[in-house]
This record gives sequence, structure tokens and C-alpha cells, in this order.
Amino acid sequence: MVEAGEGVIIATGNTSAVRGKPRFAGFASTKAAQRILAEAIARELGPKGVHVAYVWHVAHQDRSAWSFNVEIRPFAEAW
Repeated sequence: MVEAGEGVIIATGNTSAVRGKPRFAGFASTKAAQRILAEAIARELGPKGVHVAYVWHVAHQDRSAWSFNVEIRPFAEAW
């Protein structure tokens, strides 16, 4: 993708990546690590034309778990 100057990497996760819950310490820590890794890769590969995103299911969520905070950054923003 870097050689082609374009591509997309999408990592999927869940809310455990940003908030821990009782009895999920092992799971939450791995999801948080995945999110941070995706961010680091995005910062490295973004300037090389590869879009890296970390998302969780937002289009058809159950009403009891609607997501509010989904980050989208403009192309020209210094990140």
C-alpha cells in the first residue's frame, strides 16, 4: 500500500478500548492496545497515502448501546 501510495486499513474494536469494566480486565487491555496501535500506524502511514481507521459497529447499533463519540478528522488537520 505504501509503494502504491494508497490503501485502507480498518481495525474494529469496541468500547472496552476506552473504558474498563469489572471482570473484563484482560479483554479491555487488549482492545485498548489495538486502538493505540492503530493510531500509531495511522500517524506513520497516513502521510504516505494509507488511511488507517479504528471503528466499531455504529450503523445498526441496538438502541441500548448507541455510540455518541465517533472521531472524524479533516484531511488538512495537523494530527
